[in-house]
Amino acid sequence: MEDTIYSKRKDLANMIYTFDCERVTLDDVANFAHGTWYEDDSFKVILIRDTKQGEFGLQVIVEIDETPESHKVLLDKMTDALKKKFGNGLKGWNGSNRTIFIKGLDELRK
Repeated sequence: MEDTIYSKRKDLANMIYTFDCERVTLDDVANFAHGTWYEDDSFKVILIRDTKQGEFGLQVIVEIDETPESHKVLLDKMTDALKKKFGNGLKGWNGSNRTIFIKGLDELRK
């Protein structure tokens, strides 16, 4: 690891998808994520968290090639699957192919 207080990873896509609590249940999203991505070893973290009132988020950290193209392909594929499953219950998404770890997830730090 570089001599810094943090670890930069360009080979990890870090994405969050937000859902409307009135249209989609947390259990539905958890079951979909588990059934779709749990067995895929490139998915390092899958979690659900509160975002803002009336919404919750599905956050994933996925190992990818260090190219913007691989990030776009993954983001498009995941977004399409979530749109197809949850329709207008999917409120938005944001993704980055640069993840900076300050603390935690030591097995992902390089």
